[in-house]
Amino acid sequence: MRREISEGKSFSDALAQFKIFPDFFVQMIRVGEEGGRLDSVLADISESYEKEIEGDLKVVSSLIEPAIILFLGLIIGAMVIAMLLPIFNMNTILGG
Repeated sequence: MRREISEGKSFSDALAQFKIFPDFFVQMIRVGEEGGRLDSVLADISESYEKEIEGDLKVVSSLIEPAIILFLGLIIGAMVIAMLLPIFNMNTILGG
């Protein structure tokens, strides 16, 4: 990308050659370059990606939380059974 820019291509054209950047991202940068507002466009893109990541984190955390609670419940249940089973076995052996 550095080579393309040093050869005189615009930043957006250099980004467009790499398919890892979404078209929306490249178009926003192109508009920012043409309008002389590249800094504010990059700030807007950054804010947009931050909101997207925050939303993704909320979804992931809302899925992980019940799984953790279920896992801990199973562990506690197994511990309770492990503690009470010998007591019940002793009661049966003693003829209770």
